[in-house]
Amino acid sequence: MHDVIIAGAGLNGLTIALALSSHRARTPLDVLVIDAGDPASPVTADFDRRGSAITDASRNLLATVGAWEEAASFAERMRKVEVVDGPDGSAPVLLSFGRAGAGAAAFIIENHHLLSAVRAAALRSPAISFLGNTAIEAVERQPGSVTTITADGRNQKARLLIAADGRASAIRRMAGIETVGWPYRQAGIVLAIEHELPHHGIAEERFLPAGPFATLPLPGNRSTLVWTEAETRAREIVALDHASLGGELMRRLNPRLGNLKGWSPAQSWPLSLMLARSFTAERTALVGDAAHVIHPLAGLGYNLGVKDAAALAEVVTEAAREGRDIGAPDVLERYAMWRRADTMTVAAATDVLNRLFSNNNAALKVVRDAGLMAVDRLAPLKSAFVLEAAGFGGAPPKLLNAEAL
Repeated sequence: MHDVIIAGAGLNGLTIALALSSHRARTPLDVLVIDAGDPASPVTADFDRRGSAITDASRNLLATVGAWEEAASFAERMRKVEVVDGPDGSAPVLLSFGRAGAGAAAFIIENHHLLSAVRAAALRSPAISFLGNTAIEAVERQPGSVTTITADGRNQKARLLIAADGRASAIRRMAGIETVGWPYRQAGIVLAIEHELPHHGIAEERFLPAGPFATLPLPGNRSTLVWTEAETRAREIVALDHASLGGELMRRLNPRLGNLKGWSPAQSWPLSLMLARSFTAERTALVGDAAHVIHPLAGLGYNLGVKDAAALAEVVTEAAREGRDIGAPDVLERYAMWRRADTMTVAAATDVLNRLFSNNNAALKVVRDAGLMAVDRLAPLKSAFVLEAAGFGGAPPKLLNAEAL
């Protein structure tokens, strides 16, 4: 019998696997990761063209579990974030966040590089095993254990099942956990670009009537874009030929980046808000997109999953070290209470911001711009936002402070 079975070998699933059982863990648990894909297959840009903003806290966890060293060479320091409410480069910067000295506000990395690094770290751990090319089709719970039955007819038993199988989580559905949320009727268009002039580590969040248009720095004179449009318009943009897509990009990019030298094909993803009504069920815990999906305008999606992994790993490891049942209701409830308020706060904030800025209402524009400028000028409030954005708000789990479990 395994200690833990994890459904899903994506970023969230492998992050919690490493948090529980990396080769650097002091008391690694026996973890089995089950995924419909092949965990040993190479990860290409075509798989996922999105980029992630890695906060200081998330970087601490990745470094502590042995995944950041490989990822770092593909990551770029984001030294400053500038927020603009307007269609072109002439609009003033209303709010800026940065870090003093040489420090980074965050690091930006393309998801396929991050997944490769996290996967390599998981494959190095003798405590993590994989069952690939199959999916969990049924779950049976017994006193003291949970059994998964996969499509190929194999049964696997553990004391705890973790759902990291995405927004359409089959494990969440099998556990009878309902969700609340709504579609935004927007899509996030993602692609990478190469530009003529250096970005100097500056990220820009430009609010347009259809939604935010974010330009995030990558190594070299490259950036990754997160571009929000109405669903129908997003489909049209993704279908454009190469030259026409370049023209749409030039109409939106800040001219300080100079001319476009190249750009990847675009992908799009539907945007929505989704919160699980419970983060736990009998011998089951949800992490990442299986527990929550938020708008990408703040770049906090993966970082919320990292917080889930850090909190769940801490309560489970503590219970194991004390000889307690790691799947017991009191252990899982501690995890749920730790993550519930933070997740709801972030989800509500991103929802309000998206609704406030994704429109062309002149009166709202005056109010929101005044609010952003006020935050920019109030040092204590701005410092609190920076601390929260870095992942250190509230009572962060040990791994987010680079403390081994």
